[in-house]
Amino acid sequence: MKKATSQIMYGREGDFEKVLAQVKKWGYEGFELVMGTNGAISLDAKKADLARLRELSKKTGVAYTSICVDGSGKGSLTADDPEKRLVRKDEIRSAIDAASQLGIDCLLIVPGSVTREVPYDVAYDRVIREMKELAPAAEKAKVNLGIENVWNRLFVSPLDMRDAIDRVGSKNVGCFFDIGNFVFWSYPEQWIRILGTRIKKVHFKDFKFENMRCDFTQLGKGQVDWPAVMAALREIGYDDFAISEVGGSDEIMAEASRIMDKLLAL
Repeated sequence: MKKATSQIMYGREGDFEKVLAQVKKWGYEGFELVMGTNGAISLDAKKADLARLRELSKKTGVAYTSICVDGSGKGSLTADDPEKRLVRKDEIRSAIDAASQLGIDCLLIVPGSVTREVPYDVAYDRVIREMKELAPAAEKAKVNLGIENVWNRLFVSPLDMRDAIDRVGSKNVGCFFDIGNFVFWSYPEQWIRILGTRIKKVHFKDFKFENMRCDFTQLGKGQVDWPAVMAALREIGYDDFAISEVGGSDEIMAEASRIMDKLLAL
């Protein structure tokens, strides 16, 4: 496995060449991009914009690991409104095209949410249906669509995530697994073994809860059982990027890189 960090935590402002140089200085080999209204890649990115990003990657020696499809915030695959579902699908198709041009093999997708108006079963079935529609474009471009286990009240069980992915039925649709997101009520090493090779990319994050307080924390400072997690990742044969989602000061980002060296050696 190689180390990477994410623009989700790094921030979206500043000279991008300097951003990549700083990432490399901290010891990261890869960088996750954000695609949205103010990310590294805009939703209407032109070929020239993507060509510049490719050149910056070559110049700095930092590989692009994935794209977080942040989008415009106006679309959702789980929405009642078909137009909002269409907006989100168009955003994902744009990201597939951008990833293909950049040589990136995975998108991070938060498809939508369970709400009072959109119950769990309805949201679940909508995501499956819409991902089936998106799968052919992903397969043609050789880009994976990774559904993240995120705090959206959807896919809160590894069995639900596994079965949804299997119902989509595409080798290019899987899970973008976040190690720290559900530690409060589950065990990430169990998710890893249940999902197996359906996991396309992995976010490294830790989570701490004690004395009725919960918060994300530096790697190794929370409740994640890292030896168990690393054993599970090796058991399923995961050898792709480990992408840190630890944010904060320069020292915190540099410290996360040093800690990842120890975790990846487990």
